[in-house]
Amino acid sequence: MEIAEKTHDQLLAENNQLRQQLALYEEQANIVDAPTNGMGVTAEYYEAPIWVTDLKAKRLRKTRKNELFGDDGKIIDAIAAFEDISERIQVQESLQKERGILRAVIENTETQLVYLDPEFNFIWVNSAYAKGCRRPVEDFIGRNHFELFPHEENEAIFRKVCDTGKPILFKAKPFVHPDRPEQGVTYWDWMLTPITDCFGKVTGLVLSLTDVTEMVRTEETLRETKDYLENLINYANAPIIVWDSNFKIIRFNRAFERLTGYSADYVLGRSLEILFPDDRKKESMDIIGRTASGEYWEVVEIPILQKGGNVRIVLWNSANISDESGKIVATIAQGQDITERKIAEESLRKSQQRDELLSTVASRLLSSEDPQAIIEELCHKTIDHLGCDVFLNYMEDREKGYLHLNACTGIPEDEARKIEWLDYGSAVCGCVALEGQRIIVENISEFHDPRTDKVRTYGILAYACYPLKMIDRVIGTISFGTRSRSSFTDEELVVMKSVADQIAIAMSRLLTTRQLRESEARLEELVRERTRELYDSNQRMVKTVESITDTFFSLDREWLVTYWNRAAEDMFDLKREEILGRNFWEVFPRAVESEFYTQYRLAMRLNNPVNFEAMEAHTGRWVEARAYPSQVGLTIYLNDITEQKRLGEEIARLDRLNLVGEMAASIGHEIRNPMTTIRGFLQILASKKGCQLYREYFDLMIEELDRANSIITDYLSMAKDKAVDMNPRYLNSIIRTIHPLIQADANYSDKQVRLDLDLPPKLLLDEKEVRQLILNLARNGLEAMGPGGILTIRTHVENSETVLEVGDQGSGIPPAMMDRLGTPFHTTKENGTGLGLAVCYSIAHRHNAKIEVDTGPEGTTFRVRFKPNSDP
Repeated sequence: MEIAEKTHDQLLAENNQLRQQLALYEEQANIVDAPTNGMGVTAEYYEAPIWVTDLKAKRLRKTRKNELFGDDGKIIDAIAAFEDISERIQVQESLQKERGILRAVIENTETQLVYLDPEFNFIWVNSAYAKGCRRPVEDFIGRNHFELFPHEENEAIFRKVCDTGKPILFKAKPFVHPDRPEQGVTYWDWMLTPITDCFGKVTGLVLSLTDVTEMVRTEETLRETKDYLENLINYANAPIIVWDSNFKIIRFNRAFERLTGYSADYVLGRSLEILFPDDRKKESMDIIGRTASGEYWEVVEIPILQKGGNVRIVLWNSANISDESGKIVATIAQGQDITERKIAEESLRKSQQRDELLSTVASRLLSSEDPQAIIEELCHKTIDHLGCDVFLNYMEDREKGYLHLNACTGIPEDEARKIEWLDYGSAVCGCVALEGQRIIVENISEFHDPRTDKVRTYGILAYACYPLKMIDRVIGTISFGTRSRSSFTDEELVVMKSVADQIAIAMSRLLTTRQLRESEARLEELVRERTRELYDSNQRMVKTVESITDTFFSLDREWLVTYWNRAAEDMFDLKREEILGRNFWEVFPRAVESEFYTQYRLAMRLNNPVNFEAMEAHTGRWVEARAYPSQVGLTIYLNDITEQKRLGEEIARLDRLNLVGEMAASIGHEIRNPMTTIRGFLQILASKKGCQLYREYFDLMIEELDRANSIITDYLSMAKDKAVDMNPRYLNSIIRTIHPLIQADANYSDKQVRLDLDLPPKLLLDEKEVRQLILNLARNGLEAMGPGGILTIRTHVENSETVLEVGDQGSGIPPAMMDRLGTPFHTTKENGTGLGLAVCYSIAHRHNAKIEVDTGPEGTTFRVRFKPNSDP
C-alpha cells in the first residue's frame, strides 16, 4: 500500500539511486592488473567464478581463480581473488523488486505514459497509451512522435520544454483526432516533464496524458441542466416565488414580475409583506407563517397588491425545502391569478340577478294593459337591485310642450312638486329629452355643471338619465341617482339601459300613429337644429383651443390621438398629421411606466381629473399636467414650468448660502479665539520636559485644531459680505500660475492635467478667490478619477461671457446628489468637510458668475460663466 502511493517521479528517483549503488559495487570488484610469472613473462590465465557462502557471516562471496601456465603448458602458479557481493546482490534484488512494482503500477494505470528522447523519438510507452492510440506497443519504439502524430502547436510546446528544461501542464486541453473525426473534440490533462543529467541537459521527456472528456462533458451537462432548471422556473407561465425562513424573498420569476409589476431586483431580500394590501397584510402573513411549522398548501387564496395599486386574487400551492437535518430553510410557492375568474363569477351572479330583474320588468310591462300604473313599482325593484336612492320618470306632454314628472322616489313631496314640470333642454332630464342621448354625470360634488345644479341640492353624487324612445322619438326620460358613491359600474349602466328600453317599448304602445308621425317630424327638426348648433359650437371651440398658448390634445378610450393643437406641435415637434389617429404610447414609448402613464390611466379608469407636475421625457421639460376624463376619452393640458422650477431651485440654493454666510460671519471669530488659546497652551505643554512622553498626542491635538481652523476659514469664505479685492486680470494668467500645483497633485496620483486656453478678455477678479475656486474644482475632479485619468481646464468666450471649464473623466455625479450640489457639509468623501463646492458657489456669486454642471458616466464638467467686466 505504501509503494502504491509513491508518485511516478519518486519511483524513477529510487530506481536511479539503486543503479548508481550497483555500479559502485561493480567498480570496486574489478581486477585490473594481470599477473606475471617469476621470469617476467606474462602468463596466460583462466578465470572462473566460484560462489562461496560464508555461513557463519551469512554473506555470499564471489571467487575468481586465475591459473598461470608455463611454456610447456603446465600450471606454474594460480591467483585467486575474492569479492564480497552480498550487498550488491541485495541491491540488485531490491532494484528488481522496485522495477517490478514500478512496471506493475505504470502498466496498470489508466494514465497514458510515454518516454521520449530529446529528438521526440519513442523509447518506451505503456499499455494505456498504446491502447488509446489503437496500436501495439512495438509500433512506437524508435519512431518519431510527430511523424506519427503531426501537430505544429504541440511540437512547439515539446521544443520549448527541451529548450527551457521546465515542465509544462495543461488542464482539459481540447484535441481532435485527425484519424478519428467521429470522436469529435476530446479533452486531456497532460504534462510534459524533462529528464536532465547532472549537468542540467535534457536527456529525455516523460509525457503523461489523462482523458478527462467525460468529466468535461459531465460538467457541461450539469451546467446545461442547471441553466435548464433556472430557465424553467424563470420562464414558467405560472408565477413562482421562494422565500427563506425569515420570510425574505429569495426567488421571483418573470411571471411574478408580470403579475405584480415589481422587478425581481427590487423585491429580492425584502419581506413578503410588500406584496399584500394593507387591509389583508396581517391575515396573509399569518397564513404564510404557518409554512415555517411544516404546513404546505394545495389551494390557498391570498390577494396580491400590484405596483400600480391594483389588487389581484391569486390561488396558491406550496412546498417546503429542507436541509439535510430536516430543518425547513425555504418555501416555494406557485400562484394562479384567478382575478378574472372571480370577476366572472361575480359578474355571472349579477348577470343572473339582472336577467331575473329584466325578465320580471319585461313580462310585467308587456302583460299590463296600463304600463304607466306599474312603472313606479318596477323602478323600485330596479333601484333596490342597483343600490340607488333616487329615480325620476318624466313623460312628454305634447300639448303644453313640457316634460311632466310621471313617477319618482327618493325625493321629498314638496321638492317633487317644484320639479313637476320641466322644460326641454333644462337640467339633465330636459337635455336628455331634447338630445335623445343618455347623460351620465359622476363626481357631481367635485365638478360644476349647470345641468346638475338641481340634483346636487338633493345630495346626489352620481346621476344617470336615459331617454325613453319610440323608434327615433323621445317620449320621456328615466333617471337613477345615488348618494352613496360617485360613479356607476358598466354593469349597472347596462341594467339602467335595459329597464329604460323596456319602459320605452311599453309606453310606446299608448301613443297613436299620428302622434308618432308628429313626434318623428319634430325630432327630425330638433336633430337638424341641434346638428347645426353642435357644428357651430365645434367651430367656436376649435378656434378657442387653437388660440390658447398651453399645449392641448385629446385621446380616445383606446389611447388614440384625436386632437393636437399648435402648441402641442411646437412642444413635441410633431405635426398633427403625423400623430392624429396614432396610439399615444407607441409614439412616446419612453412615457410608458412614467408618472404620465400612471396618472392618465388613473384618470381614465376612475373617470376623475388629475393635476400633477413631472418631467416630460421626450422634451426633457418640466410641465404641469391636467387631464380631464370624459365618456369619449381624455382631454389634456400641459403648461411648461421648466423655468419656474429652475428659478425656484436657484432661489432655494441662494437662500441656503445666504444663511450659511450670515452664520459664518457671526460665529467664526467666537470659535477661533478659544481654539487659538487652546493651541497656545498645547504648544507650551508640549515643550515642557515632563510632557515629552506625550509629545505625539500634543502634536495630534494641534494638527486637529489646525484642521478645524481650516474648515472655519472655508466656512468664513462663504460669507456674503466678505471683502473682495477686484482688479482687472486675465483668467489665463491665474490658471498658469497655479498649474504647477495642480500638476503636482495629478502626478502624485498618476493622473494628467491638460490645458486648453483661449484668449478671453480681462475681467474684474479677486485673484486669491479665483485661485481657490480653480483649485477646489481641479482637486474635486482629480479625486473623482482613477489612475490614468485626464483633467481638462479650458477657457473660451461664449455669447460675450468668459467661460471657465474644469472637466474630469470620472464616473459622474449620482442624480440624487445633483439637487444638493453646493450645500455646505454635504459630501461623499470619507474625510471631506463638504465645504469645497459651497465655497466655489460663494466665490462665483461674489463675482456675479454662474456655475453650471454637466455630468454622466463619462465624467463631469463644471462651467463658471463670468459676465464681461463683471462687477460684484
